[in-house]
Amino acid sequence: MSFPAADDPSGAWLALGQTLAALRKAAGYTQHTFAPLACYGRSTIANVETGHQRVDREFWVRCDTLLGADGALIQEYDRMERLTRGRRRHQALVATTARHRGAHPLMDHVIRHTAAVGSGDNAGPSVEGLRRRIFDAHEARAGRPESAPALVLIGGYAGSGKTELGRMLASITGWTLLDKDQITRPLVEDLLSAMDRDPNDRHSEAYLRQVRPVEYRCVLNAAFAQLDAGGSCIVSAPFLQELPNPGWLQRLTNRCSTRGIGILSVWVDADVDSMYDYLVRRDAARDSWKLNHWDTYAASVDPTLRPALPHFVVDNARHAAAGLFGHADAVARIVSPS
Repeated sequence: MSFPAADDPSGAWLALGQTLAALRKAAGYTQHTFAPLACYGRSTIANVETGHQRVDREFWVRCDTLLGADGALIQEYDRMERLTRGRRRHQALVATTARHRGAHPLMDHVIRHTAAVGSGDNAGPSVEGLRRRIFDAHEARAGRPESAPALVLIGGYAGSGKTELGRMLASITGWTLLDKDQITRPLVEDLLSAMDRDPNDRHSEAYLRQVRPVEYRCVLNAAFAQLDAGGSCIVSAPFLQELPNPGWLQRLTNRCSTRGIGILSVWVDADVDSMYDYLVRRDAARDSWKLNHWDTYAASVDPTLRPALPHFVVDNARHAAAGLFGHADAVARIVSPS
């Protein structure tokens, strides 16, 4: 049994109804005699056969069995359902596209570009999905009330739990997390190697004077690229020289205020034993000098060190009363009340 190909769902549903009528008549049934067997009213049979009513799959299963269609009616119903869903998705995409083109001029360029890339026989299967994600993200953002982007600086000594807190905060807020070690480690190692230094050096004068300033400048440049695009950002780094420096913090605050960016400093505090345990578990090459000279390093840790401007302190010591996730949630409520 064959069915006419139809790109128009309404015409295809009519063709399916006409096929049902032909099978019913061939089996010797009138609409009145067939309706009780199918457990539907005569008017339903008539409306389906003329394309004026759409019924669920159960109807077609019953009719297929009663008329001995060997699954042909069911298969065509399933095909029609797929065609109808695809048409609805296309219509929704067209409507969303029109809304986005009107909402932001840049979206028009994005839409044209993705459509061009995905056109033709070689169109990648992910193009439509990519377009939908772009549109959905834009629509979700447009539906939220305007709010200034926020910059959250998470500082503290090595092994205090900065990155872990940053990840938790990012998971709660959905904001971008920039971790200094993840971003700058290849740069730092190559710079130190070019200087004939140990690539894992993080304590010598050569690192502190020549490499470290470049490292922090790269991290903050990446952060402001995100902030200037309207997205909030979390930066995790020790900031041992920066956050306690009133002048540095004031300059950063001024830089943020001219852009309408809110800023919050978070200091992660931990006892020396907890930091040692974490560094041992982490077993990173950049921590080698600290672990090999622990007494010397531990003596340099100042437990009173804090940011120079108002800040939030996270107690991540071994016996802290609150867990790290609880602190992350508290910080999130401050910087993102909604």
